[in-house]
Amino acid sequence: MMFLTVPHYALWGLSNNQFDKNMTKRIKLDVDRVVSMYQNDMLSSRDIGRIFGVSRTPILSILHGAKINLRKSCVAPVIGHDLADRTYRDKEWLYNQYVVLGKSMLKIANECQLRTSSAIPAWLNKYKIKIRQYEDNVAHFNLTKDISSFLDGLILGDGHIRPGSSVASSYTHADKHLQYMEWLKGKLFEIGIGSGTIYFAKKKLDDGRIAKYYEIASRNYAEFKNIRARWYPSNKKEAPNDLKLNPTSCFNWYVGDGTLCGLPRDRKAIVLCTCGFSENSIGILLSALSDIGFNFTHRPSNNTIHLSVKNSEEFLEYIGVCPNKMSCYKYKWEVGGSDCLHESKY
Repeated sequence: MMFLTVPHYALWGLSNNQFDKNMTKRIKLDVDRVVSMYQNDMLSSRDIGRIFGVSRTPILSILHGAKINLRKSCVAPVIGHDLADRTYRDKEWLYNQYVVLGKSMLKIANECQLRTSSAIPAWLNKYKIKIRQYEDNVAHFNLTKDISSFLDGLILGDGHIRPGSSVASSYTHADKHLQYMEWLKGKLFEIGIGSGTIYFAKKKLDDGRIAKYYEIASRNYAEFKNIRARWYPSNKKEAPNDLKLNPTSCFNWYVGDGTLCGLPRDRKAIVLCTCGFSENSIGILLSALSDIGFNFTHRPSNNTIHLSVKNSEEFLEYIGVCPNKMSCYKYKWEVGGSDCLHESKY
């Protein structure tokens, strides 16, 4: 049959359904290639349809017509959010993007709206496309004392350093407020850390709720490799023994994992959610806070650390005011006179 490669429907500014209605009747698909992609490349009918710019319906028709036994439906690996474009699984397209156009794996992943770039090297290896050496592409930023403090505060909260390659790692951050993520992306840019597109994601929590949030990832930097070794000695986040706090690190920590606790209309006290830290890390955190004049107390029942009402007001003065560009978190500075205790994480 005649083979016609149809660009992705988004190029016409149409939705998937609109494209199917307007174009499907004029598309002739190569049966042998569709079958090969399904059987040999292990692509799903939906993924094959996305590559050709059609829905899965004509793909399933071809497979049924070719008497191909369909695989049982299963849950796909979580490598991207609901709108992820899996065009990268097409060998010719991937080769053109990575080799001919010279795009980085991170750039390809961002353009395909993936949460991480980990799927790209997997498919490059599958198609035996030689991956460029990380040494040729690794980036650097100037890790000053101030920048280190800024990053320490983020990691104490919702920040995470990925394992990365043998020479570089990347930074990721998730938050439910788009305004805050835009503020953070700008701050990272100011200190020389480039990041990809802020994207929306969701996941199912243990209690059945659906968490909706925004996430961002930086490119790979050599400096993040050493930062990860400091914060993840056994591949689990632990407070480093040399941790020193200052207003910058405390500000980012409080924004990420701090809240105000108290009865409505009462003056409230600060609580830092340290649930993910070990007992040893809690000791390091309490000592570091004590060094700057704040005596928090640990509550083992929920593994959080608490500050008195009076000291809470002093702590907020210490870290500074909430910027207008992240007014979504202004409530964390409202110690008294509000019925709002705190917002849920998601």
